[in-house]
Amino acid sequence: MKKIIVPTDFSSASKTAYVYARELAKKWDLKIELVHYFLPQADPGYPKVHPLVKDSIPEKIKALNQFRNRTTAPNDSGVAIAVDVKTRVELGYPSEELVKLSNDPEVDLIVMGTTGEGNVLNKLFGSVSSFVSRKANCPVLLVPKGAKFQNFTNVLYTSNYDSTDKAILTKVKDLAAYFQSSVHFIHVEEENEIIPFADLEGEIFDTMFEGGEPSFSFYMSSISGNTVEDSLNEYIKNNDIDLTVMVCPHRSFWDNIFHKSLTKTMAMTTDVPILVYHIDY
Repeated sequence: MKKIIVPTDFSSASKTAYVYARELAKKWDLKIELVHYFLPQADPGYPKVHPLVKDSIPEKIKALNQFRNRTTAPNDSGVAIAVDVKTRVELGYPSEELVKLSNDPEVDLIVMGTTGEGNVLNKLFGSVSSFVSRKANCPVLLVPKGAKFQNFTNVLYTSNYDSTDKAILTKVKDLAAYFQSSVHFIHVEEENEIIPFADLEGEIFDTMFEGGEPSFSFYMSSISGNTVEDSLNEYIKNNDIDLTVMVCPHRSFWDNIFHKSLTKTMAMTTDVPILVYHIDY
């Protein structure tokens, strides 16, 4: 891995995400690029008069550097930690620019807060998180406001016909081996399922044991409930889950509706970070 991207709108949610990203950067010896995208705001009294971009950029750069230097984790004791953090301020819509940035081969992960605050544009930050988590071409970690980094002792992996992709299962296997996590492969039963859960179990089992017995424990079970998100959140609370892993397919608009709503709903209702992987069809 090379670099973690952390977008910020200077909100408390993005502060949480930044602190969380720094802890990951320390563990994985990664660099961080702290980015802020913005559009100049016109005065409501003079809607046709737009401020000069050149006048806005220095202020934004100053604010971003202050955000970087003043945001410390509880165990930092007010001292900057040994993580290489660069900053970038650019003009543009955050969602679109972050998806473009995710194509950079140097970018391994985007870490984002799930809500935002501030002006009208920044209030959409939750929507930006949802959009980027579905459209990005690298993994996206969604960090709930107030979440504190801790070792991924218990990882929940939502199991369906998308999530048995071997490449993604291998990534989860590597993650679990690194953190020595217990992985809970959980299948939420749905009506008119395409593939029986037993077939999914077989694919997961074969990948976990490929190359020998895994160094971590894993469990597979099927659950049901009124809604997918309610079932998953109940399991998360009852099993001390530290990280939820979801798979989001790069599909057509209509095929992606379910995954869009589930990712967004989970991000807004859970207290546990969500790591989103992507699969192309």
